[in-house]
Amino acid sequence: MSSSSSSPSSESHTGTGTGTKADPARLAAFDVLMIAEQKLRWRNLRLDKVMNELRAEYQGKYGPQWGGQENSLFHMLVTGVVRHWWQLEWIMDRMTDRDIKHLSAPLKTLLRLGLFQLLHLTEIPDFAAVHSTVNLAQQRKLSKKTVGFVNAVLRNVQRQCDANESAPGTFPFPDTEEDPYGYLMSAQALPRWWARRLQDQFELDTIIQFATAQRQPVPLSIRVNTLKKDIPSALKALTDASIPYHQHKRIPELITLDDFHGQPHTLPGFAEGWLYVQDTSSAMVAPYLNPVAGETVIDLCAAPGSKTSHIAALMENTGTLIACDNKPKRLEMLKENMTRLGVNTLDFCTVEQRNAKDLKQLSDWTGIADKVLVDVPCSGLGTVRKHPEILLNLREKDLTTFPEEQQQILTHALTLAKAGGTVVYSTCSIDPNENQAVVDAVLSQHPNWTKLDEQTILTYATETTHGDGFYMARLQHHSS
Repeated sequence: MSSSSSSPSSESHTGTGTGTKADPARLAAFDVLMIAEQKLRWRNLRLDKVMNELRAEYQGKYGPQWGGQENSLFHMLVTGVVRHWWQLEWIMDRMTDRDIKHLSAPLKTLLRLGLFQLLHLTEIPDFAAVHSTVNLAQQRKLSKKTVGFVNAVLRNVQRQCDANESAPGTFPFPDTEEDPYGYLMSAQALPRWWARRLQDQFELDTIIQFATAQRQPVPLSIRVNTLKKDIPSALKALTDASIPYHQHKRIPELITLDDFHGQPHTLPGFAEGWLYVQDTSSAMVAPYLNPVAGETVIDLCAAPGSKTSHIAALMENTGTLIACDNKPKRLEMLKENMTRLGVNTLDFCTVEQRNAKDLKQLSDWTGIADKVLVDVPCSGLGTVRKHPEILLNLREKDLTTFPEEQQQILTHALTLAKAGGTVVYSTCSIDPNENQAVVDAVLSQHPNWTKLDEQTILTYATETTHGDGFYMARLQHHSS
């Protein structure tokens, strides 16, 4: 194990720190990551919420000094550190001569910020990455000993990168052939338990592609709402606004905005309901269900309405569409979204709001649906790209808590379909215990149902398209 210097025995918050220039983006990022470190104990970090709160606080505090560049750097630092959290832990463990569990939260937070800038922000020179982190330690009034320790660790990592003959300028991670497990935990930034589970399911090359995609920035995906606007007109509005886009090959209403960094509500036609923010993989579910105009369709876990509104568009706002969820606030959000998107009774599409917490309340819908979508609550392991804090909040034992509820919901979904009807089961997880295992367990108790097909989609990112990890299975009722 490499060592940078002796660890400080105490990380006091008193001491040095005067005369340094204010650095709002890094100060705000430090504060968010300190909260993340603290919330690890309770596994309840909501990164977007914390970032929005701190962003507003620093905008008010620094005024004009907090501009677009500061906001961009703040976002890049926080999301980058969280996406690479387990890689940075791995490096800290090897570049200090003390168990990192015994290092203080401020010290670990400083090291994460400095290491991330050194290893991943190529636009920031190495000396600036080190200097800004030391400066940050001083602004947070940490002890001289802590400041010196941070400087020593970062300088040592810099030397390790420079001395790496096989890949100059990069940190020397384990070899994929000699230590694939160590490589996944370090270079691919996967927690130990997740690396092991993935190795049990996929080939190494597949895991590397998936893990690399998970750490990429997420471009905005939007779906053209054909209830309000035809696709050519919506695309023309984007072109007229000089907003570049890629159109999905299989789902023509789905658009990726690679270089758009504004707020979605500023897009042309968004307020009018022409557009809806939706991930590529999520947008594949409604076409997979294949609803037809005039049918009766139930979306059993509908809020906030991404798939519900897509189903309504494919049904051309005719027939009966029943949407339910078990949380009143989420149902209100669904109702607001449906109003903006034009999914309502005036457009000949019935969206009924019911509390489905007790599934027995849905007994009056038994056998009425041509098609049922059941997008069940899950671990969200396919959405780490958008919500990197999932791998901080989730423990392996938590995965055992989902399948029982998922089986209960799917079992009830089968009762809602007509004879010959179709049920689509979907999750935003790629763990087979929440997917294939749930479907197979339910089908083993229902011989009148058959699995027609299923798809597992791993998180992916290419030059022209991207998407979260997802699972879908299509089930059909048949006579005995």
